[in-house]
Amino acid sequence: MNRSERRKKGIKEKIKVYTLNEHQIKEMKLKTMREAADTAMPMAMGFSLLALRDEFNFGAKRLDRFIDKVKELNQYCEEGYFEVKDLLETVEKETGIKINFKE
Repeated sequence: MNRSERRKKGIKEKIKVYTLNEHQIKEMKLKTMREAADTAMPMAMGFSLLALRDEFNFGAKRLDRFIDKVKELNQYCEEGYFEVKDLLETVEKETGIKINFKE
């Protein structure tokens, strides 16, 4: 965008342009994904624990076992043994339940 175009749009200061190499872009993506996971995991865990407690009367021992199993699966995923899409496909194949939160 040149100076006259910026004036027409009412932009008074010049927009900063940054140049990043491929490695820097990958690092930024990884950092963003980690930050999203750091927010999403506790939220999903909290929802799950409350649902198991409220609807299925899980007590502290069963909830602790559930947390341990979820952490174990998460660790396997982080180590590259499988991806989330593989997990969802396995759940659907073995239980017939398709997990889709976009609907």
